[in-house]
Amino acid sequence: RLYSGEAASAKRIFMNIVLELIHTDVMRDKLFTFIRANYQNEDADMKRIIVADLCRVFYGGFLQNQILTFFDQQFPEESEESRSVIIQKLLLSIRTPAVQPKILDFLERHYDAMSGPQKELFYRTFLEMLPECDALAVSLLDTVNSLLKKEPEAFADRLDADMTALLEADYRRKD
Repeated sequence: RLYSGEAASAKRIFMNIVLELIHTDVMRDKLFTFIRANYQNEDADMKRIIVADLCRVFYGGFLQNQILTFFDQQFPEESEESRSVIIQKLLLSIRTPAVQPKILDFLERHYDAMSGPQKELFYRTFLEMLPECDALAVSLLDTVNSLLKKEPEAFADRLDADMTALLEADYRRKD
C-alpha cells in the first residue's frame, strides 16, 4: 500500500528486492501479484528489468500460465528489446507440454507486432523442431501455415526451400 507513494529511488530499491525474491520459493505468487499491480506505473528502464526477470522465472518453469497471461497483456506496448526477450524465452520453453498451446496462441495473436528478427527466430525454432516429427512439430506446422500467409512470397519460398532441404536430409539419414 505504501509503494505507490514512495520516491522513485525507494521504489526502485524495493522492486529490485521483489525481483530477487521472486526467484526463490518465498511467496512467489504474492510477489508476482505485487509486480503485476504496479507494473504500469514503472518507468521504461524498470519495466525492461521486470520483463527480463519474469522471463527467467518463466523459463525456470514457475508461474508460467500467470506470466504468459501478463506478457500477453503487455506485449504490444513493450520495447523492442523486451519483446525480443519475451519471444526468445517463449520459444526456448515451447517444449514444455503444459504451455505449448498457450505459447502458440500467443505467437499467433502477436505475430503482427513482432519485428523481423523476432519472426526469424520463430521460423528458425520451427525448422529446428520440425525433424522431431512429434506433436509439437505438427502444431508448429499448423501455426506456420496460418502465419506464412502474412509474409511476402519470397520469404515463403525461402522457408519452403529450407523445409525441403531438412526433409531431404532426413530422408537420406535412413534412421
